[in-house]
Amino acid sequence: MDEWVQTKLAFDLTNCQLSQANKQTPSYFSFADYLAKLERDSWATYATFYPHCENICFSYNSMIWYNEQDHPLFIKIRQASK
Repeated sequence: MDEWVQTKLAFDLTNCQLSQANKQTPSYFSFADYLAKLERDSWATYATFYPHCENICFSYNSMIWYNEQDHPLFIKIRQASK
């Protein structure tokens, strides 16, 4: 995943988390402006999501790959887990 996509995902996840926690999300004109306005908990939330976005996407891609496999072993595993 390129840096822009990772930044955008972390940004969106941060805004979602802050919104659900009834915390104000900073207004912004650019990502640099947005990041400059993050403070304490907000910055920690963004800094946590940024490296985890890659792991989240890897997990989803792995699940998609797993569900698309036609090998008999994968079919039996999927049937057993239902």
